[in-house]
Amino acid sequence: MQPGKLRDRISVQAPVKTTDELGAPEREWLEVWVCAAKIEVLRGREFYGGQREEAVGDWRITFRHPPRSISVTSDCRIVDTRHDVTYAVIGLKYDDKRSWMTADCVSGESDG
Repeated sequence: MQPGKLRDRISVQAPVKTTDELGAPEREWLEVWVCAAKIEVLRGREFYGGQREEAVGDWRITFRHPPRSISVTSDCRIVDTRHDVTYAVIGLKYDDKRSWMTADCVSGESDG
């Protein structure tokens, strides 16, 4: 991967379990890492759900492997900071040297 192809800016966010003022459990997102990335669309589809048109896309996001102190897992989500799009991570792959990470993601679905 050539670094010049990393034209998008992403924020990797990890879920944090908290409670609200009434003691009910909540999930908040904590930003753990910001970096440059390459975002590619794999496929998209539209459908009608709940009497409205919805769109879902499958994406591949490639970025430099984070430092060892940062844990990126499939529980994380990725936010495209330029276009304000949130992606749910469904799978992660590393290259042989662990210098690049590829996340297979879905957009357009509820992230809970």
